[in-house]
Amino acid sequence: MACNQEWTEKIRKELVPLGDRISEKKMFGGLSFMCHAKKCIGVLKDQITLQVVQEKMESVLATDGVTPINFTGESMKEVVFMSPEEIDSTTSFKERIDLGIAHVRRVSGQ
Repeated sequence: MACNQEWTEKIRKELVPLGDRISEKKMFGGLSFMCHAKKCIGVLKDQITLQVVQEKMESVLATDGVTPINFTGESMKEVVFMSPEEIDSTTSFKERIDLGIAHVRRVSGQ
């Protein structure tokens, strides 16, 4: 699998408290972490993919090292690429994972 194993393990460790609500799924050539069967965060090569609620997209995209995901010529809604350096330099890793969990809660009505 073409994804950064260091970041994969860091995400797994942060998600342990959520127990059996978390599963892993191969997606887009990387690994996605699902909460209640909805993608919240993932690792693709050396970047992190993160689901973000629409209201927070503008502020998240204004951060260095964060870019929209664009596989088809059009940016995907509510999902971004984040460089691992961005997480290390500007905010806690847990805060970023919490953004992904908040997205899951929004789309699943929880």
